[in-house]
Amino acid sequence: MKDDDQKPEPGKEPPRPPQPPAFIRRPYCSAARINHTGLEFVVDFGDVDPDHPGTVAFSCGVKMSPQTAKCVMHALRQAIAKYEEQFGKIGFPPDEAPPRDWQQRWN
Repeated sequence: MKDDDQKPEPGKEPPRPPQPPAFIRRPYCSAARINHTGLEFVVDFGDVDPDHPGTVAFSCGVKMSPQTAKCVMHALRQAIAKYEEQFGKIGFPPDEAPPRDWQQRWN
């Protein structure tokens, strides 16, 4: 019998996958800057400074492979679809719509 065919002994649970730490820092983000090279995507997260329109204070970032970036994109699309199904379509008031050139403004 192969090892992967064995069932756990009665009364004994199989090992659980590792869990994330109890506390993960999650700062608020109202803006993101996305760049890439041929090998990776870099997403920097920040907060718009209300006292200086068009200014963003970037506080953290994530580097990932193109494959991971695409998986994140699909997961975010699914999460947004679920959110809109539960709470309604996400819209922007006319005076708060993100500018068409938001990416260029903050790079």
